[in-house]
Amino acid sequence: MNTYLVKLVFSISIEDKKRLSQFDEQIRLIKANDTKDAFFKARSLGKKEEDVFANKNNELVKWEFIDVIDIYSLNDLKDGEQLYALTHETEDADSFIKYANHKSILTQAKFVTLS
Repeated sequence: MNTYLVKLVFSISIEDKKRLSQFDEQIRLIKANDTKDAFFKARSLGKKEEDVFANKNNELVKWEFIDVIDIYSLNDLKDGEQLYALTHETEDADSFIKYANHKSILTQAKFVTLS
């Protein structure tokens, strides 16, 4: 059994709302025999997670699975290899750096315990 990271894309729409289109990209862990099996397992997972529900404003929200857009075999990765990148643009660099430092502290608190 091999381990893969897959990226699923969903469309999010709210009935009777004229707004920018929304898409949700999710990275999921999949265990499968090979890349082909991982693709179809991820696609099945995405279809199962489609949903229609009423939000807190009683508006109909629809999550529609689009497709699997990336597959990465974790078995083939090398130490330090990049898996994900996102570039942020902001007019307030100091606030973003403070945010990043704060998130790092929260992450450390989850995994580092005092002896």
